[in-house]
Amino acid sequence: MSSSSQDFEDLSLRNNKRNKIFSGDGINSTRFTSLNYEEWNASCMGVNKSGKLAVLAGRKGFLVVDLDNLGISKKHAVSNKWDPSVIEWNPHDANDELFASVMNQKVEIWNAEELYNGSPKTVLSGHTRSISDINWSYFEPHTLLTCSMDMYINLWDVRQTRKPSSLFTTVAGSSQVKWNRRNKNLFASAHDGDVRIWDIRNGNNPLVYIAGHLSKIHGLDWSPQNESQFVTASNDSTVKFWNINSPLQSQGSINTGSPVWKARFTPFGIGLVTVQLRRGDNNIFLWKTSELKSPVHRFDGHTDVILEFQWRSQHLGDEEEYQLISWSKDETLKIWRIEKKTIQAITG
Repeated sequence: MSSSSQDFEDLSLRNNKRNKIFSGDGINSTRFTSLNYEEWNASCMGVNKSGKLAVLAGRKGFLVVDLDNLGISKKHAVSNKWDPSVIEWNPHDANDELFASVMNQKVEIWNAEELYNGSPKTVLSGHTRSISDINWSYFEPHTLLTCSMDMYINLWDVRQTRKPSSLFTTVAGSSQVKWNRRNKNLFASAHDGDVRIWDIRNGNNPLVYIAGHLSKIHGLDWSPQNESQFVTASNDSTVKFWNINSPLQSQGSINTGSPVWKARFTPFGIGLVTVQLRRGDNNIFLWKTSELKSPVHRFDGHTDVILEFQWRSQHLGDEEEYQLISWSKDETLKIWRIEKKTIQAITG
């Protein structure tokens, strides 16, 4: 079931310079709250594991948004030479305050509670070309993967920054790298239109090779339920579902008609969320993975290209409520309320 567009006004932020705190009112609709951060020019966004904080990262520094108290944000000025390309929070409760930010050939590890210092906690330097993706391990709180077009995938213990713990050599540069959510030893990497599955115990010998797409893979995500299944999103306008035990042919596909920027499984049910790259199509689509003919819901409200989306959950009494957080080139952060009927569409 698709949602329809509704009019809303932009949020203007009032700058309290003394405390470096920005406050404003969210623009509410039945579908979302919209917060406008004009002139911040954030290139990427991340939400921490608890769902309390979102960070907007740009060349000017970091803007930390308290998602429990919308409209209250803290600006931390950092003079970056490059636009951050990726930001990812540590997924472990014990390290919930840590996030990694990609700055060209380096990864900076920041503590959200110490951003006022203006310097990262740790810097990882091990690539000779720009880093294209990073991913924290779901099992080891100090383990991080990085990949680059320099034909290396680096595995780091962020407590020992002198050099990577392990190196994986590839014959082509990597655009994506993702840890398996169910098996601590497996990860996947994307190389143009192909995918390789690795076991860190096997060194430089991939377990599986998959000729996946006709052009570049922009997004890759492992199933949260099944360690053998993952999904890829490509510039060839398709999303494909894979099982590493049957790598010669995809298990299903979605033909979108335009390049796909991201495809990720939902944290509940059997859902998938996709974002396309076509300018003018600024929607987020929700699919039921067992019925791929058409999306079950469309999140319609952004007016420019969507750069990032992530999930947030809240416990309201005995019930768990899910929200989708998105950041766009229209410089709005949107918090989408997921209605029960939408959840039922991919769980029933």
